[in-house]
Amino acid sequence: MPDPMKFSAFRVISQGCVGKDNSDFDIVIGGIANDKVIQTLDRYFEGELSENETLGLLKYERPNIQYCIRSQKMLDDCLKHIESRQL
Repeated sequence: MPDPMKFSAFRVISQGCVGKDNSDFDIVIGGIANDKVIQTLDRYFEGELSENETLGLLKYERPNIQYCIRSQKMLDDCLKHIESRQL
C-alpha cells in the first residue's frame, strides 16, 4: 500500500500543474520533471493511468529536488539575505 503522505503530495503537485491547487502550504518540495515524467503526468491527466499506476512509474525516475516557496510568510520567517554580488 502506498504511503498516504506521498499520495497527498502527489495530489497537491498534480493539481498545481493544471491550475487547480487551492492548498495553503508555505513550501512544496519535490522533483523537477524530465520529459518521461511529463509524459507520465499527461497520461494521468488524460485518465489513462490511475494514481497507483502513475506513482509506480514515477518512483523509478531519479529526481532533482526543487523547492517552491508559495507564501510571503515563508520568505519572511525562514530566509535571510546574507549578501549580494554584482557579476
